[in-house]
Amino acid sequence: MSLRHTFRKWFTRRPGNTIRKHSTAKERLVRPTLEHLEDRLAPAALPVNPNFEDVPDFTGWNVNPGPSAFTPNANFEIYDSNSETIVRGPGAPEGNAYAHLAFQGDNVGLDDGFPTPQTSFGPSIQSSTFQAPAFSFLSVSWRATDGESVAHPRGRLFDAVTNLPVGTFFDTDTGTTAFNTSFVQVPFEPASEHQQFYLVFEAGSTGSGDQQEEVGASLDIDAIHRSPAPIDVTTLINGHLSVDVCNDFDQTNQDDSIKITLDTTGQFLEIYSNGSLDFIAPMSTVDQVNVFGGGGNDHLTVDSSNGLITIPNGIRFDGDGSCPEFTGNISSEGGDFDTLILTQTGGATQTSDVYSVGPNIGDGIDVITGPGGTQTVFFQNLAPVQDNVPATTATVNATPSNNAINYSQGPGGGIFVGNTGIVTDDNQESYEFNYKDHLVINALAGSDEINLHYNNTSSPAGATPGGLKDITVNGADPTASDTLIVNGISGVLDNLRYLPTSVGAGTVINDNAPQPNVLFTGIEHLNLVVQQADGDGVRIDGTIGNDAIEFLHGATSDSGSFVGTLDQTMPPGPVPSP
Repeated sequence: MSLRHTFRKWFTRRPGNTIRKHSTAKERLVRPTLEHLEDRLAPAALPVNPNFEDVPDFTGWNVNPGPSAFTPNANFEIYDSNSETIVRGPGAPEGNAYAHLAFQGDNVGLDDGFPTPQTSFGPSIQSSTFQAPAFSFLSVSWRATDGESVAHPRGRLFDAVTNLPVGTFFDTDTGTTAFNTSFVQVPFEPASEHQQFYLVFEAGSTGSGDQQEEVGASLDIDAIHRSPAPIDVTTLINGHLSVDVCNDFDQTNQDDSIKITLDTTGQFLEIYSNGSLDFIAPMSTVDQVNVFGGGGNDHLTVDSSNGLITIPNGIRFDGDGSCPEFTGNISSEGGDFDTLILTQTGGATQTSDVYSVGPNIGDGIDVITGPGGTQTVFFQNLAPVQDNVPATTATVNATPSNNAINYSQGPGGGIFVGNTGIVTDDNQESYEFNYKDHLVINALAGSDEINLHYNNTSSPAGATPGGLKDITVNGADPTASDTLIVNGISGVLDNLRYLPTSVGAGTVINDNAPQPNVLFTGIEHLNLVVQQADGDGVRIDGTIGNDAIEFLHGATSDSGSFVGTLDQTMPPGPVPSP
C-alpha cells in the first residue's frame, strides 16, 4: 500500500511504497512567520558548487593557501607546508567529493611572551556570494583531524557587504572528529545589504610542545545545504528513495527553475532548485522524482550530459501541481507557461527519443533510450517541450483521435544551437527539437492530417553532420481518411518526386532543394505543395511493372492530381491520390 498518491493518472506511484519519512532539518526546525518580510525575501540560494563535485576542482571557491587572511589569527614564525585539494571517491559523506585543507608550522609561543597557547589558521576557502532569507538555516558537514597539534577548525558566515562575520558553524579546539553537521541561522540584514552572504572555512590549530609553538591540523568540508529546503524524501518499502520537489517554496506563484542531472561520475543524482543544490544521492538508491510546479512559469531541465537519469519509476512533472508536503506560500492557479527542457551537451549519442502526447492537453511522456539505459519523464499541465539531446531517431506519437499534426521550423534560441524543428498536435503542447538524424511521426488511429512545412533550406541540426536526414510518417486506421501534405520550400526550385512502394506507402524526394526525404505508410491522401512562381515541379514514378496513371487538371493552372493503379507485381490497390 502507499501512504499517499502523489499524482493522478500518469503520475500514480507504484503500490508498496512508503514505509517512513526522513527526519530532516526542515522537520526539526520551526520556520518563523515572515509575512512582514515577504517583500524582502529573494529566492533562497546556496554558493556555487556547495558539495565540491564540480570540475575543475574548487569551481566557485576562492582558495587561499595561507596563512589565513581572516582575523583573528596568531602570527606564524614558520609556515612549513600546506595543502588544498578535492578528495574524490567513496569517502565523501555526500556525493563523490569533499574539500581537504591541511597545514603545519610554528606560531608565537611562550618565548615570545604569550603565556597561553595561541591559535593560528592556515589555508582557507571562501565561497561565492549568495542570497539567503532571514531566519533560514545553513548546514555543513565537516571533519577535523589533529596534526602537529590539536585541531581548531573555523567555519563562519560573512555579510558580503560589510565583510564581517554574522554566524559561526564552529570555532573551537575540537581535536580529531568524525564527519558531523553544524548549522547557522541566517540573520536579518538591513535592506541595503540585500541578504547577501559568503562562507569561509579555515584549517586551524592551537599551539603545543615545549614552547607551545607547534601547530598543524586538517579540515574537511562537504555538503552545504539550506533549511528549510523544497525537497521531501520518502524511504520506500524496498529501501530506495522517492523525492518530491516543491516549487513556490519561497514565494507564491514564483517562476521556479529545477534541474535534475548526474554528477561528473555519472553515479550520483543531483537536484538543483533555483540554482541551489538541494539533493544528492546515488542514482541507484532513487526510484522516483516528483516535481510539483505550483504557480508561476516554471522550468524543469533534465540534463543527461553526464548520463541518462535511469531510475525505475522515472521523473514526474506536474506543471501546476501543489506539493502535498508543504503549505503556506504554495499555490496552483493553472494556466501557467511551464516548460520541460531535455538537454545534453556532451556524452554518448542516444539511440532513440520517443515523445508521446497524452490524453489531456499538456500531458505526455518522453522516453530516451541509449547506451546508459532508459530515461523516462512523465508530465502534465505543461506548455512547450524543448529537446536537444543527441539521438539517432526522434519519434512523436500522436493520440488515437482525429489529429491535425504540423511540422515546421522552430524558433530556436535558448538551449538550441543551430536550426530546430517543431511538431504540434492539435492544441497540445509543442515539441521543439534538434540533434536528431531521423524524425518519425506516428499519427495512430483517427482521421489525421499531417502537414510537413519546414520552409528553410537548412534542416534542423542532426546528431551527425548534415542535419535531419529523413522524416517517416505512419498513418493508421481507419483506412480511408489520413492525409499527408508535403510542402516544398518557398523561393527555391523544388521538384517533388513521389515513389510509390505499396498501397498507401512510398517516398517523397525533393530532387533539387536540400530537403529531407519523406517516407510514409498508412496514408490515403498525399498532397504535394509547390510554388508555380518558383518554377517548381511535381512528378510520380511508376513501378517496374505495368502501371496505369492518369493526370487530372485541377480547378486552377497550378493544381492537379494523379490517380492510378499499380502493376500486379505490387500489392493490389490504387496509388494514393496526390
